[in-house]
Amino acid sequence: MRRHLPAHRRGAFLSDWKHMFNKHSLRFGLLLALSLLAFAFADFVPYEVRSFSYAVSLSIKEVLVFLLPFIVFGVVFRSVSRLQSGNAVKIVVLLITMVVLSNAASISSAYCVGKYIASTSKTVVLQNAATNGGLEPSYVFHLPPLVSTIKAVIAGFLCGMILPKFLPQKSEKAAATLSRISAFVLEKVFTPIIPLFIVGLVFKMQSDQLSQVLRDNAEVGFYMFLAVSTYIVLFYCVGERFVIRKAIAMLKNMVPAALVGFTTMSSLISLPLIIKSVKKDSENPDIVDIAVPAVINIHMLGDCFFIVIMSLVISGTFGSIEYVTASDAILFMLCFLISMFAIVGVPGGGVIVMLPIIEKYLHFSPTMSSLITTLYVLCDPGITLVNIFGNGAFAILFTKAHKLLISKK
Repeated sequence: MRRHLPAHRRGAFLSDWKHMFNKHSLRFGLLLALSLLAFAFADFVPYEVRSFSYAVSLSIKEVLVFLLPFIVFGVVFRSVSRLQSGNAVKIVVLLITMVVLSNAASISSAYCVGKYIASTSKTVVLQNAATNGGLEPSYVFHLPPLVSTIKAVIAGFLCGMILPKFLPQKSEKAAATLSRISAFVLEKVFTPIIPLFIVGLVFKMQSDQLSQVLRDNAEVGFYMFLAVSTYIVLFYCVGERFVIRKAIAMLKNMVPAALVGFTTMSSLISLPLIIKSVKKDSENPDIVDIAVPAVINIHMLGDCFFIVIMSLVISGTFGSIEYVTASDAILFMLCFLISMFAIVGVPGGGVIVMLPIIEKYLHFSPTMSSLITTLYVLCDPGITLVNIFGNGAFAILFTKAHKLLISKK
């Protein structure tokens, strides 16, 4: 027998749903439309206009990257200061443990997929046109970062643990002030300029012929897309305890953050949107404020899958995979897992850190190393998109684990 919601509850639900749909769908629709139009009609736009637009995008990115550590510090400081210090230590232990387990699962899964693709697909094609340069910015604006984001996370965590013990009132006031400033920068400054920010970066991707590179490697790309998509969906299903409706809703919530990450090629730029999306499904927003910034550069699902799979495919293409022993494979995955904590958040940073490991255990030649580095840079938008979806799923799972293992104690 079907059960129906009371009329007043149905009305409230529909009202809330329509409000959420109108707000987020219009914003996402604008971003998607601008991205598609910029990509499709880029050749009809004068080079000078595209060059200036790209320069503006890079300038906005420089300012955001410069400000992000301060924003992250304020968010983490406020969140940790509201937690007990004993719980804070437990949170760190739980966070590191879950990052290691999640990275280990993704690396081992990617290795199995990579071995299969290497045995079925023997070619990797790289368009020369995509490597000969392209759109250049009309001017260069650079702001040297004063501090890294991970240091800001650590500083915010320590201040949030120590200052409330000695200066409780001043600490609470400072935390509230920093939180208001962070919210103002993100909601009143960053959000309105996202469309302007994205257009120039889309022009750049179109000039680099990213779509041609993907078409030329359709078979490898299909297998990789299928593997990553399946893994992400399962990740969200686990995080939502296999309630499919909730998993799908959370995936939809993450789409705006993923789109921004795809066009900016930066998980850090998408950090505020990731936090906002995950909080919609969280009963403890303070934990989300801690978890997402802390793992943004050490939990990279896209890097795991792309680097591991492409390493094995390229190794198969050049014939060096025949010399990879079982011990080489185990040591490769172990060293890869450890090196995940050393990845730097710059274009190509993930593969650069991993190259010595790949060369040692998968017997890469200089030519093979150049190939995977170039492919990594060209596919960075897609890798970043997967990283963002992965971080969203991890944050959901972490909040559930925190509630089960720490909050109830």
